[in-house]
Amino acid sequence: MTTAAANLRGALLVVVAMAAFCINDAFIKELSTRAPVGELIAVRGVFAILLLLAVLPWLGLRVGWPERYSWLRAAGEAAVTFAFLAALARLPIGDTYTLYFAGPLLLTAGAALFLGERVSARRWGAVIVGFLGVLVVLGVPANWQAASLIALAAALLSVARDLVTRWIPPSVGSGTVALLTGICVTLTGWATALGGGWVALGWHDVGLCAVAALGVAAGYTSFVVALRTGELSFVATFRYAGIPMAMLLGLVVWGDVPSPQMLAGAVLIMGSGLYMISRPH
Repeated sequence: MTTAAANLRGALLVVVAMAAFCINDAFIKELSTRAPVGELIAVRGVFAILLLLAVLPWLGLRVGWPERYSWLRAAGEAAVTFAFLAALARLPIGDTYTLYFAGPLLLTAGAALFLGERVSARRWGAVIVGFLGVLVVLGVPANWQAASLIALAAALLSVARDLVTRWIPPSVGSGTVALLTGICVTLTGWATALGGGWVALGWHDVGLCAVAALGVAAGYTSFVVALRTGELSFVATFRYAGIPMAMLLGLVVWGDVPSPQMLAGAVLIMGSGLYMISRPH
């Protein structure tokens, strides 16, 4: 049985992961105006792998031989990364995060249906309210954008990825999962970049990729450990911290002011998540 202390550790790690991912995404969004997303993932990935190799032993996270679910999770992360960054290149960062956070709502349902975690009728009600928030953000179907649907596709893919994470045997260390994920995402980036043209990056842009790598390496490690520490349907809700973080970044860096419709949808989504936190059963 998962203890309250384990849930708290998992929740804190999720918040750390979201802050790290926001930093990474802000740099990649800025760079996406000058280079293809696949190329950025490839260059960033080289730095991220080197960072993981250096930091994982220091954290006491061993790196061993992965098994099938580790590979499946890594492939899922690659799919999520490309879908999310494709949406991010076309939408404000706050909008992208808000839509992407349909994922935790789906994850709560998935944890109940596929992992047997207990989810009460009240929490199911909160999930429904959260989905209403997603519909508020999207607006009427005639106004839906392709980029918005890509962000939702990334959310759906993230659910499959996170469910697979819990199927990885305890004998496979979190360091192994984090490093394999970084390698698979990076190789996928190189495959798409080399096949679709290459844009020469200046040293400044390469440096920004390195900073982004620091964020993604910290995010990978913290998030994998979090999902394997606490109750999935509990810790997943703390990812909503990423929404106000992303909106603040969008405002400060790009001057993106969220629309009333976007704010209303975000409030419904975050409110449903906070309700689920306050009602753990």
